[in-house]
Amino acid sequence: MGFGRGLFRRRESASRDAIFGKWAVDILRAFPEVVSAEFDASEFHVDVVYADGAIQQYGLQTPYRLAEGLDGEEAVQLLVEYLRRAVTSRTVMTEPVAGWLSAAPTLRSVLRPAGDLTLEFQGKRIGDHMLWRPLLPCLTERVVIDLPTSMRTVSPDDLVEWGVDADTVFATARANMIDFAVETVSLFDTEDGVLFLPDDDGDLYAGSLPLVDGWLAGLGNKAGAQPLFFVPGSYGVLAGVASSPERVCELVAAAREMFDNAVRPVSPAPYTVDERGRLVPFTVPIDHPAWAAIRSAEAALSAPVHAAQHRSLRAEAEAGRLDEHAAELLHVQAADGIEETVAAWTDTVPTLLPRAHVVSMVDPTTASLFQVPWEVLDREVGLRAVPGLFPPRFLVEHHPDQAALARLRAAGRWGTG
Repeated sequence: MGFGRGLFRRRESASRDAIFGKWAVDILRAFPEVVSAEFDASEFHVDVVYADGAIQQYGLQTPYRLAEGLDGEEAVQLLVEYLRRAVTSRTVMTEPVAGWLSAAPTLRSVLRPAGDLTLEFQGKRIGDHMLWRPLLPCLTERVVIDLPTSMRTVSPDDLVEWGVDADTVFATARANMIDFAVETVSLFDTEDGVLFLPDDDGDLYAGSLPLVDGWLAGLGNKAGAQPLFFVPGSYGVLAGVASSPERVCELVAAAREMFDNAVRPVSPAPYTVDERGRLVPFTVPIDHPAWAAIRSAEAALSAPVHAAQHRSLRAEAEAGRLDEHAAELLHVQAADGIEETVAAWTDTVPTLLPRAHVVSMVDPTTASLFQVPWEVLDREVGLRAVPGLFPPRFLVEHHPDQAALARLRAAGRWGTG
């Protein structure tokens, strides 16, 4: 029975690619180091989460093409061998690197979305299995060991093995990028005002450059304008200066296109450095021509990260380990065409509320919905993050008193009840 014939002739039951994707998922889930595997039919790849927190995508076009003409059992065996090689090559180094002196030069910092932190493996969240710290909204800084053919995320066990603390590991990983950072600043063309390092194979760790102290400020000082950077995908970096509103628009648009086309997207949002040298989101006033695009970029980053977190929290609630309701964060388009995020606060329901552009509430006098900008709500009620979650969530329950609610209604946007 040939692959593509026989078993796959009856497309009314399932398509060939769907069957192949299910095979791939079943095979990958059998590996002990794989926490989860999900088939993306539209992109024809499998998204895999490993026990050390790493996320990998395995395209299926190549093994699918190789399996043409094979019968079902032969096709499955080919896929097993193909995926075994992929997993093995990625996990060549699974044990701690012996000795701090040997490990230190191999360390690199990387920026990664935070959506996988609450996934569970062996009864613990993925975030407990690796070294990480919050960096920017929905983004974490992690440290990896740079190996000749792969990378591995540093774990708490590595710190015990090496006898060093987390601050030392983070500082060492950043320091290992200093020479490259100095070189890129010296090569920065202030006439063009844009620096793009695609770093397709990841060998340069160009996406880590913003983490090097002074790198971004150095670009800005050289150009005499506020610097900004983007990390659309796992490896490369796009940087420039806000020399004009038009240039900001160009950079934001370019980063969004890169993010939308990235194999492993990170963030389309712009970032800059404050007066203390800290990385912070790059913001513009509402009348700036890039405001709507930046708001859309923030939503494109935040929504999938919070969606992954929401699935994990919902599973904890269903298992009886979480009492509060975890609100969803939705990426929506408002009536005026502006894209934003929204979350709902239902009165009297203990809720873990994610930070959103606007929060939806209900007017008890009319049962009509209205939406309040996050900053206005926070100023009125003093939202406080619960410990242990990133991105943070804020515990709310009862709506504020009538006087405060009236002020929120006055500052909000009305919907339909």
